[in-house]
Amino acid sequence: MYDKKTFLMLSLLLAFFVQPLLAEETTTSKAESMATAPTGQAADLSTIKRGRLTEEQSISQLKYMMVEGWKRMEDELLERGSFKAFGLTLSPDGEFKPLYIDSQEDLPQDVQLAALAKNIEAIAQTRSVWGVGLMYVTGNVREDGSLNKRIAVVAEHIAGHARVWSYPYKLVDGEVKLGSPIEKEMKTIYFVTKGKR
Repeated sequence: MYDKKTFLMLSLLLAFFVQPLLAEETTTSKAESMATAPTGQAADLSTIKRGRLTEEQSISQLKYMMVEGWKRMEDELLERGSFKAFGLTLSPDGEFKPLYIDSQEDLPQDVQLAALAKNIEAIAQTRSVWGVGLMYVTGNVREDGSLNKRIAVVAEHIAGHARVWSYPYKLVDGEVKLGSPIEKEMKTIYFVTKGKR
């Protein structure tokens, strides 16, 4: 009845114009209001070409994934002053899933990050998700001896866009206070096709 091109176009139109209805009212943080989840029906990712989403849409979805990751680690950050590194994935229907390493407490952070990166790359190669990334704490010692802690987020979208965000932070009166982030564009490293980056 419909040829492949028509079906693909209908799927994309539905994906961009159908908005999900929320069953409950929630308050939205400033970070969440800046980021949007992918909406609509899941499309066959193997048939979608790279240029279908704009860079702005892709980055918005990566920010949504980052905000969802933030929700997962905020309690641990408040309790310990830090958190264990974890991976981020975002499905075409907007479902966020974190990725953790078994026996993570016993491993140094560089080993955790290497293992997470390997798993994230394997997930990205299946091309079944729209976004992947890593979230972890990093830092350095300032000249005065104090610690400059930062939350680092490395995120990549299947559409070929990738970013690195670095947020300085402090814990003040039981709250996390974030400084202005540094955002840098980067080349994709996880979503590659036929060995090309």
